[in-house]
Amino acid sequence: MKPVIVLLAFGNNEGIFAESLLCIASWLRFEKDFEFDICIFTDRPTYYSTSYLSKKLLIVPITTEKIEEWKKPYGFIFRAKIKCLQEASLLFKEPLLYLDTDTVLLKPPTELWNHLASGGLIMHADEGLIRLESNPIMRKMHRFLLREKPRYQGLNQKPELLSMWNAGVLGFSTQQSEWLNLILEVSDDLYHRYPKHMMEQFAFSWVFQERGKLKAAYEYIWHYWFYKSFREQLLPHVNGMLSAKNQLELWEIAEPFYDQLLQKVGPEPKAPFIDRLLKRIKILF
Repeated sequence: MKPVIVLLAFGNNEGIFAESLLCIASWLRFEKDFEFDICIFTDRPTYYSTSYLSKKLLIVPITTEKIEEWKKPYGFIFRAKIKCLQEASLLFKEPLLYLDTDTVLLKPPTELWNHLASGGLIMHADEGLIRLESNPIMRKMHRFLLREKPRYQGLNQKPELLSMWNAGVLGFSTQQSEWLNLILEVSDDLYHRYPKHMMEQFAFSWVFQERGKLKAAYEYIWHYWFYKSFREQLLPHVNGMLSAKNQLELWEIAEPFYDQLLQKVGPEPKAPFIDRLLKRIKILF
């Protein structure tokens, strides 16, 4: 089995592209330890066309017009993730592991690969039961679900009783990719009723919790979504990473930032996920 890592990078935010380089570097350092391909959907394909990276990446060019089409009918930017995965599932027969650009690989994901091979599903982490209203987002989501009572054919659980999972990591087989149509339907309907950023995230959470055995990836893949200022530290070193001639040169440039990231906000595997998250947010602010 040779899963395909799927990344999506578009637009004018240079920080997103810088993050993608660190993400790619964190995976390529393990390229001799386990098999995988990396595919990136991007409206700037020449960004990754250096002599080394061009040999390591499967680059799928996308146009600005396609991105705008992906966001319709409501202009929902995270809808593009679902549409991207629909296209990826048509291109590849192997399991897919989607990653947000602000992720890094911590260690060889042997258990994740085994889980995918057995037909399991992957998301980054369980962020808690919605009904506990543990933060303002959960409170708004819970009350929205109680008020609207959304129901869809093929989904039987009451959504207000489910957990919200972080969707910065998404793993599934191509046989399960047909569920993306249902995820898109749920995301579109929920966003139309209540246009909040977490509707794509919850659509994946709902369908994956109902349809399969869901495993958390956070012990293997760290998602630093709450540390956007880190992009500014990466930007001055983009040219160095892009000009690297091999994996060792790339990692030599990337490793200090990887270490810095983990020292400041990185995971402590023995601590509960929510406790770790709250601790790191306090450190940052």
